Parts: sequence; structure tokens; C-alpha cells
Amino acid sequence: RPLPFGAMGAASRVACWSGCISGLTWRGTGGGVSPSPSSAAAERRPERAVQVILGHLRPVSMRVALPDDGDPSWTGSRIWASGLALADWLARQPHPGFLAGARVLELGCGSAPLAALVAALRGAALVEATDGDPTAVRAARDNLKSARELDAVGAGRPRTWQLDWSEAPRGAAPRGGYDVVLFADGVYTEDAARALAACLDHCLADGPSACIYGTVPLTRVGAADFCREMRARGFVAKEL
Repeated sequence: RPLPFGAMGAASRVACWSGCISGLTWRGTGGGVSPSPSSAAAERRPERAVQVILGHLRPVSMRVALPDDGDPSWTGSRIWASGLALADWLARQPHPGFLAGARVLELGCGSAPLAALVAALRGAALVEATDGDPTAVRAARDNLKSARELDAVGAGRPRTWQLDWSEAPRGAAPRGGYDVVLFADGVYTEDAARALAACLDHCLADGPSACIYGTVPLTRVGAADFCREMRARGFVAKEL
């Protein structure tokens, strides 16, 4: 099991793992720069609609339109099990103050920014959903605009923008600008694992309450590299 965080003992950063999917909480440091806008030239793709229901304590329902260009290799054309697991876990947390007032960033949100939606509904003061693909960013923006659940509770719409993880430490994202960072899956290569770890470390605020929640299939290429990178940066895994 390539998750050696537990051997690190006490630390200011925590990660969480469950079964073949892992959920994470982490802590970091920060500074600040404005994000890069998404490309307006991205090609429009046909769509499919999926209804998603999350949580049992505070059920969240969202109609998601998924772009579909017929290319099964494009990760933005589907809702991944890891994304559902993360968003569902967030929706199930019983404490009424969970995420209330927090600055929340979702990395690799894809076309269905479910975790960002739940964070907004749970009372986060700021929610931003990002992805490296401009078509996914545009689809995520459209899905959040049509989310009637946000209107019902008076929550603000999460902001969406394009972010390349490798560019975050170079100023593409605010350093230490977020109390909570979310991600689901997203690790497919060793390079992506290192870029994600650096991005998480860069974006997360310093302090005992800052944390990361995320999911990583344990058998995925790059999962072990991601764990090593996070451990080297002072993070510890905790199973949820």
C-alpha cells in the first residue's frame, strides 16, 4: 500500500485515504497573484445531461451537462467516481460549521465541479473551481450558473478559471490564498503527481486550520510519486 504518511508522526499537514480511493486534508503557506483566464477559443462540444444527488444528511442535487466530442480519452467528458466520492463526503459532514467562511479552491474540477458546489452550499466565503482544460472550465462555469440549489440558499456562485498546476508556483495562483483545497483524482503520470503536490503546497494557507481534502486511486500511475512528494513537503496521511 503506497501510502507511507502514517509513519511520519505528528505534523501540521494531514491527508486522508479510504479503500481504493483516498481523501485528503493538508496545510501550507502563501502569497498572491491573479489567476489566468480560460481560453475563449475552445471548441464547443455536444452535451449529455446527468442528475447527481450527493449526501444523506444534507442532500445536494445538481444537473450536470457533460461535453462529449466522442473522444473517450478526454477526462472532462465524464463524472469520475473519485469526484463523486469527494463531493459526497463533503456533503455528508454533520457539523453545521464545516467549511463555513472558508476560502476554498478546487483543482482539476473537470466539467462537473461537484466539490466546489458542495463547498458553496456549506457556507464557504469564497469558492473557486479550476481545471487545466479550457473546455472543461467553460462547461464547469455553465453547470454552476444553472445550479438552482445555490439560488435556493442564497450562496454565491463559485468562480471558475483555468489553472495549470505546474504554473501555480510561478504566480498563476495566489500563494497561501486558500484555507481549504480540494481535488479528486487528477494523477495519471509521475510528472502530474509532482505538479499537483507543488500546486497544493503553494496554494494552501499556513496555519493549523488550513487543510486539503482529495481522492487518489491507490493503483493509479503516479500515486506513489504523489505520496512521496507530499511526505517530502511535510504532509501526513490520515484515513477518513
